Order: sequence, then structure tokens, then C-alpha cells
Amino acid sequence: MMKKYLLLSFLVVTMIGGWAQVAEDGKSCPGIPSVTDHEGNLYHTVQIGNQCWTRENMRATTSPTTGTCIVNNDTKVFSFSGKIARWYNNDSLAYAKYGLLYNWNAAMDTFNVKFGELSIEKSGMTAVQLPKDVRRRGICPKGWHVPNDADWAELELTVGICTQEEVFDDSEAWRGRNSVVLAGGSDWNSSEDPGAPGNYSPDRNKTGFTALPGGYFRESNFGNIQYDAVFWTATQKDNDEAYYRYLYFNRHSLGRTEYGKYYGFSVRCVKD
Repeated sequence: MMKKYLLLSFLVVTMIGGWAQVAEDGKSCPGIPSVTDHEGNLYHTVQIGNQCWTRENMRATTSPTTGTCIVNNDTKVFSFSGKIARWYNNDSLAYAKYGLLYNWNAAMDTFNVKFGELSIEKSGMTAVQLPKDVRRRGICPKGWHVPNDADWAELELTVGICTQEEVFDDSEAWRGRNSVVLAGGSDWNSSEDPGAPGNYSPDRNKTGFTALPGGYFRESNFGNIQYDAVFWTATQKDNDEAYYRYLYFNRHSLGRTEYGKYYGFSVRCVKD
């Protein structure tokens, strides 16, 4: 399936300014080589099948709807209710390369009166429930949204990552055999598995998605920089947990599972 994808590039013809522009997988989206967020941060784009994605992780430090700062590098603070974003290890160089790590509420820009959202108390912590597979701008630029589970599944099928899952004892689910096609850069720890992000095979970043191993934060701890690239989805399991996708340096499959919303993961955006 992967060879078919690589040989038969998906083409879409778009009319822009009277000229026909062709969308080619792995290249900038037609007429949209880049996009800026509400703070003016610039992100390059990549066309993958019918979807237009940002190539870089989000770096916005304020809520798009309220303008309030969401960066909080006090590692003693973690919450279901607050919007929190952090630089990995509070390191500005990591921020410049990998973007910010957002808890789910910051990624989705939740708890806004504008949306009529109220918090829900559960297990002594405050959470929020949004409709399943909601299309939500969140921290993304206007006209873009945080990809939900269905958006990620479409990406997986387009690049030949089968959505049939291998589920292990720890309930983590893994998809496909060639996640290296989504992995960019030279920052990954090395792997002997030719389909893994840490293997610098000819298939590396064939899609142009350019995932980088920016790690995560959990409560007061940062972890797995240069090992993991972890991305929130807009799809929740319940009030406490939401689904995410991740690439691991030594694993040829793409992971899909759920964690608590107080974790801090990277965010990519897909065009509406």
C-alpha cells in the first residue's frame, strides 16, 4: 500500500486568481504556502491527500478567544480546568524548535463563556465535555482546527498507515508499519527498525508532515524529548481523558490511545 502511495501522488486542481493550481502530496497547499496564528507566528503548510496540514507544531502563548497568557512554567501547577502550556524543560531553544506543549484545555481553548461551556466536577477535578469528534479551532489559526480522531484516520489511510490496530496488555493501540514517512528532522534517537522514526531510511518524511520528537509534560515532569512526538486530537474518551497520536523513535507503527487532559502534548492544525 505504501508503494502505491509513493508512486501515485494525489492531485487536486484548485482555481486561485484565475489560475489552476495543483495540490501535490508533500508540497505546500495550493495558494497557502504558510499561515499565521493570532499572535503572528508563521507556520508552513503541507498537502497530504485532501487535507492541508501545518508542518510545524503550534507556538501560540495566548488564548485566541480571551487573549490571556496560557504559558505557565511552574511545574507544581497542573489542572484539568486551567489552560496550561509549557516549553520543554522551560527551555526557549526547545520552544523554538518543537513549539509549545499544551494541556488539552489549552489546545482546545475550552472554558469560554462565548461557547456557553461550563465545567463538570469529576473525581475532585474540573473537566469539560465537548461533542464527540467536534471540529474546533482551539489554539489553531482562524479557518483551521485541532484535528479530531477522524481527521487523523484520514491522514493515516492517505499515507498507507492501516487503521487496523494491534492492542497490547497496556491497552495502547498501534497502527501501520511505516510511521517513518511522517517523521522529519535529525533529532530522533536512532533505531534499526527501517519503518521507525529513528531509522534514516529513504522513506523518511515522504509525506512532508515533518513530525519532530518534542516530548511531553505530565504534572511536574517533562519526558521523552528526542524519543516521542505526541499530538492531541479534539476527540475525548470522557470528561477526564482525550485521544492522541504519537510516534516513538523505535516503533514502526503510529500509536493511538488516551491520556488525562492535564498532560502536555504538541498540537498540529488542519484546514477547515
